[in-house]
Amino acid sequence: MSCCKIDSLHSGAVRGTIQTIRKIPTYITFPPNIPPSNQDKNDNDTTYPAKWPKALLLLPEGHGIILPNIQLLADTLSTNLSCPAILPDLFGAHPFPITKPPNWDADAALEQFLACNHPGTVDPILEEILHWIDQPAAQGGFGGVERLGGVGYCFGGRYVIRLLAQGRIKAGVVNHPSFFTMDEVRGLAGDNCDGGGEYDCSANAPGDARLRPVFSPLAIFAAEEDDILPEGKRREMEDVLKKTGATWSCRTFAQTGHGFTVRGDISNPAARFAKEAALRGAVEWFDEFL
Repeated sequence: MSCCKIDSLHSGAVRGTIQTIRKIPTYITFPPNIPPSNQDKNDNDTTYPAKWPKALLLLPEGHGIILPNIQLLADTLSTNLSCPAILPDLFGAHPFPITKPPNWDADAALEQFLACNHPGTVDPILEEILHWIDQPAAQGGFGGVERLGGVGYCFGGRYVIRLLAQGRIKAGVVNHPSFFTMDEVRGLAGDNCDGGGEYDCSANAPGDARLRPVFSPLAIFAAEEDDILPEGKRREMEDVLKKTGATWSCRTFAQTGHGFTVRGDISNPAARFAKEAALRGAVEWFDEFL
């Protein structure tokens, strides 16, 4: 099962630190132009305005925040977008192990993982983190963010879609998103698909030029071969997005499999190109929409 497989562990010195935010381990990284002594805001700190201009919320794939690959991605995004990146642990005691034990049963592990990690467990974690982000620094919070973007990898992609539909983030990027529903994608339409019958955003509905534009910018980076997001589901997602009025983009990379943006084998030229191109694409998306 591709969602459990790590093709390579990426090397490099990470810049951020894991902090405990409301009992949630969270990797937090800042752009390198911010001295460590200024990374914790307080009442006497004049380095920043009352709120951070922008920040990124990264939502991890099934190996969680201790995977060095995703910490390095957080550092790179933070550097390229000149903003903090916040990577919370969504899984508690139930991530996939980085080193698989002997006789690892990937299918059974995935079944157990999904039984332990779902909207009923993840949404409360995100509520805590979002409340902390908005809380004034004097009260122990992050100090607030004017524009918050979301990046999701595999499992985390579903929750970026959900947050974007709820208006909790301003723009989203999802990399080979997993286990989302088409109803969650339709949620990006706002009141274009509010159930009142004015517009039909079902996958089989005809296009309608009267759709009101909706500012729910979502970029998707997908793999050519993906047993979690197969071509049929990806194309259905695109068809639904066409009917929502949302701002969206989808790019699929040849010779890639599920997880390539975070766990791909970067010794493979095609995989490395796809990973780096998706990362550049995320930066360009946020430069435009965040």
